[in-house]
Amino acid sequence: MTASADPIAASMPAAMSSQGSQQIVPDSGHHIQIDWPDIVIAAIDRIAT
Repeated sequence: MTASADPIAASMPAAMSSQGSQQIVPDSGHHIQIDWPDIVIAAIDRIAT
């Protein structure tokens, strides 16, 4: 079962942090930083600022 098939398991890492969030990115896989670098950078910017 993948994380996308189990919404509870998919949301657990985000819930473990007071600053955590979850963003579903369609058509992404294990290498989201390569496939969608702009989305990764935007997410880091939101947390860092």
